[in-house]
Amino acid sequence: MQKTKVFKALSSKERLKILDALLGVSDYKCYCELDELIDKDMSVIYRHFKKLSESGIIETRKKGRRLEGRVKDPEKIRKLLKIVEEIENED
Repeated sequence: MQKTKVFKALSSKERLKILDALLGVSDYKCYCELDELIDKDMSVIYRHFKKLSESGIIETRKKGRRLEGRVKDPEKIRKLLKIVEEIENED
């Protein structure tokens, strides 16, 4: 995992919403199930999903025509997001 790819993937509020949704489930989730979460066209959601995959944050699989993903290491990602939140909340 390249640091720049990880931080770039985390720099989008839409990708953070996707990540939060994936952290909330233990199994794979299809990007097509995220349209209510992110008010964007499915092609935009797909590109965000792929960016998270290319960064190494999530792993994906094809199931028929569906692209599904899950967080590779949920505990590490939760820790990273917590550190970012702590930095953000410093006065």
